Amino acid sequence: MRATVVFDIYSLMIDAGTNLVVSVPDYKFLSGWIPGLLGELCKATPIAPFLHPDEDRSNKEHVESAYFRISPSISAITLESLSRFMSIRLFVCEPQQDFFEKMPSVVQQAIVSRDNEFDEDVILAASSMSGFKWMALRDGDDGDAYYYLFENE
Repeated sequence: MRATVVFDIYSLMIDAGTNLVVSVPDYKFLSGWIPGLLGELCKATPIAPFLHPDEDRSNKEHVESAYFRISPSISAITLESLSRFMSIRLFVCEPQQDFFEKMPSVVQQAIVSRDNEFDEDVILAASSMSGFKWMALRDGDDGDAYYYLFENE
C-alpha cells in the first residue's frame, strides 16, 4: 500500500465519526494541560495503552500513551483542532480488533516522538499495515503540517 501526501483530513474525520481512533501521547499529562481540547476525549477508556520512555525527562521516566475513539459528543470545532494538534500523530478509521497489537514498534515509537518528521523506515512500516479503512500519520509542524494517508481498497 502506498502513502498519499495530503494537507487536510478533516472531511475524512467527519465522515468517520465514532469509527475514528486517534493517538494521544502521555495522555494523563496532556489532558490536564489542555483540558479544553483533550479532556473530554481522554475521559474515555483508553484503547491499547502502552508505556514508553519520555523524551523530555532526563531520567527517561516512562509515561503512558494510548489511543482513543472519538465520541459522538466531540464537537466539529474540537475535531478540527485535534486534526491540527501537533502531538496527535495517528488517525485511524475502523481499526480491527488486533490493529494495535500488530502495529510495528517503529510506527508506535514514531507517533509518540516529538520529532517533526517521520523517516522512511516509519513510512515503509506503516505501508505494510492492515486492518483499517484508512490511516493517516500527521507530520511536519504547525506551520507546514501534512499527512501520509493510507487507504485500504
